This record gives sequence, structure tokens and C-alpha cells, in this order.
Amino acid sequence: DMQTVAEQALAGERGAVVAIDPRSGQILVLASAPSFDANIFSGKMDAHEWEKVATDRQKPLSNRAISSKYPPGSTFKLFLAVAGLASGKISPATEVNCPGYYMFAGRPYRCHKRSGHGMVNLQKAITVSCNAYFYQLGQTLQIGGIEKYVGMFGFGVPTGLDIPGEDPGILPSDSWKREVHGEKWYPGDTMPVAIGQGYMNVTPIQMANGMA
Repeated sequence: DMQTVAEQALAGERGAVVAIDPRSGQILVLASAPSFDANIFSGKMDAHEWEKVATDRQKPLSNRAISSKYPPGSTFKLFLAVAGLASGKISPATEVNCPGYYMFAGRPYRCHKRSGHGMVNLQKAITVSCNAYFYQLGQTLQIGGIEKYVGMFGFGVPTGLDIPGEDPGILPSDSWKREVHGEKWYPGDTMPVAIGQGYMNVTPIQMANGMA
């Protein structure tokens, strides 16, 4: 029933829905849209039908729930918060002043609230999704700390789901950047990662699994 509801909600849209029981890890919903009629693969396939599906710009053959990766955005801040607590870099009471930006390397990195949030502790930073707090936390952890603790939630590797085509996503690091881009990691690279953007990419199944 849950799968049906998810597929109906995705009708006419592009996206994915994943639901996991955090008590067992059981996948309750794995839906991707747009999809296609699997009956075309039964028996003799019509060439026109195959071409129509294979060349569709909406990419119905791609299972977005496991094969498409996206910047997690502010949902990533929860994992950065755990990294800060687990590493001892912050406590729940640690406060940061948000004037609407965080200055780094001579330039302001903006918070979504231009006027700023004022003094925020961890709970408020999560509640109001304060970029300035997490920019600073990201610089405190550095990319090595982010990679270490966030990696424990299963990012950067396939979940092991028994369905072909799962993308591992990207959990960036100095070694990853050297291998992929041929250059070292710069402190400025950490700024967008700290708020779930930049090089950081996850699949919907990874995000649901990490939250669970």
C-alpha cells in the first residue's frame, strides 16, 4: 500500500521516494518516476517501444532512488552536527554568532537569512538551518573529519541493495579530489560541503539509510 501511495504521488513528476523501517533496515518503499511499462520486456520486444523508452529525455529507465545522485543540501547538516559532537569539536551548548554570513578567506559566505540569526547553539542552528553555524563547523572539522564521521552513515559507498545499478554517490576528500580532479583539497572547498553542496552528492537510498 505504501509503495502504491508513493507511486501515485510521483505521477507526472520526476523524483524518488524511499522509506525505511529504522528498527530493521527493511525497505518499505522504493519508487522512482517517471517509470515505464515493464511488460515491454516480456516476450518479443517491439523496436519502436524500446527506442521510445531508451531515448526518452525523462530517462524512465533510470531508477532515481538508487542510481541518481544529488547534493543533499540542508538535510546534510544533521550529519555534520553528529560529526561535530562525536569528534568533540562542539557541544550542544556551543554558540556561534550569525550576522547573516560567515567570513572566510576574505569573503562572506551568506546565510539564507540576510539579516542573520544572531547567537545560535546547535539546536537552534538545526531548527533555523543556519548556514553560518555549519560553515564554521565545517572549517573546524576540516574535510578529513567530515569524511571520517559522515562516512560512518554509509555515504560514498553503495548500500548493498540487491538491485543492479546502485550509484555510490560522492563523499569528497583530499584523496578523492586528487584522483578525480588532479589537485589537492583547499579549505575553501569545504565551505559548500558543510551545507550539503559542492562536491557532496548522495542517492535517495543513501539519505534514507543514513537517517534510519
